[in-house]
Amino acid sequence: MTTINIAKGNGFGSEKMDATLKYCKLLMHNFNIEEIEIKEKVYLNGNESGIDTNAWDSFKRTKCY
Repeated sequence: MTTINIAKGNGFGSEKMDATLKYCKLLMHNFNIEEIEIKEKVYLNGNESGIDTNAWDSFKRTKCY
């Protein structure tokens, strides 16, 4: 089974991501999701790159964002 990374964001983008995932699950129901935090939220917590270690590990493991 394929695993993908998603980062929903904190604006109206999260609603679009939810709708996209809903349709993807209907069409291709054989994948797992790893939700990661990136960008502003991570940056404001002191990580200057905006990508923390957990997100990098997830990218390396799944190779799909």
